[in-house]
Amino acid sequence: HGNPMNSFISTNQKTRCSPRETISLTLKAKCLPAYMPLPFSIYWSLLRTSKCLCKWLRRSIRTLVVKLKEIHCVKLNQVTVPASNIAASVEFYVRMGLELIVSSPHYARFICPDGDSSFSVHLVPELVPWSGTVVYFEVLTLDQKVRELQDRGISFSQEPRDEPWLWREARLLDPSGNVICLYTAGVNRLNPPWRLQSNKMG
Repeated sequence: HGNPMNSFISTNQKTRCSPRETISLTLKAKCLPAYMPLPFSIYWSLLRTSKCLCKWLRRSIRTLVVKLKEIHCVKLNQVTVPASNIAASVEFYVRMGLELIVSSPHYARFICPDGDSSFSVHLVPELVPWSGTVVYFEVLTLDQKVRELQDRGISFSQEPRDEPWLWREARLLDPSGNVICLYTAGVNRLNPPWRLQSNKMG
């Protein structure tokens, strides 16, 4: 009789049990008389399973939060411009570096080489006078990109230059007269010095 833990400690000291065996013996010593001894591997598996479930649950909650945000957000990732000649437009934008993913006699769509934005042209019976709309493509190495495109036979109506709004821009026209601007702006695209303080990004 006496304290069963003393007997357990004495036994453990004599037999020099491994850590896993020690844990198993501790469980046996502390549990109710109705305790049914189980192999340590089962306890170990249950412990690992519970940890995996907790990790899975945390990941699932994070994914759900992201998905809920995506449901309610507005994202600009597609722009379409008119074209008088689809084939000429396709040839032009492929030379610009866009990848053609949809092609038909009246419509073509491209994806940009970086990110998930897409761009398309659609055939119109008659082009209208320029409305003032400009399509912007951001390029980190603007001057180098302009030289590369000029080597491919693309001409620019405006060489790269620094603008008062702190962007560096180069402009050109596509075959249908749409104004295209290649630019680099760095932090000044989202955080110009005159941005409203209440909406300032960190």
